[in-house]
Amino acid sequence: MEELRRTFDRQRRLDTRRLEEQAKARLREMKIHQKEVSEEATRHAEATETHLEAIRAKYVDEN
Repeated sequence: MEELRRTFDRQRRLDTRRLEEQAKARLREMKIHQKEVSEEATRHAEATETHLEAIRAKYVDEN
């Protein structure tokens, strides 16, 4: 019975370690994705601002 308990305890520790490693890997992936999305949003905002500045300049030149 004691051996069975030790076997279950060992398996539980291994399972816990595996799940922790999977969670850490997923968190790293999410952080990388979040950084990429943030950079894309920044590029989009800058492009939009450039476009609006061009429209403003054209409007000022016409008036």
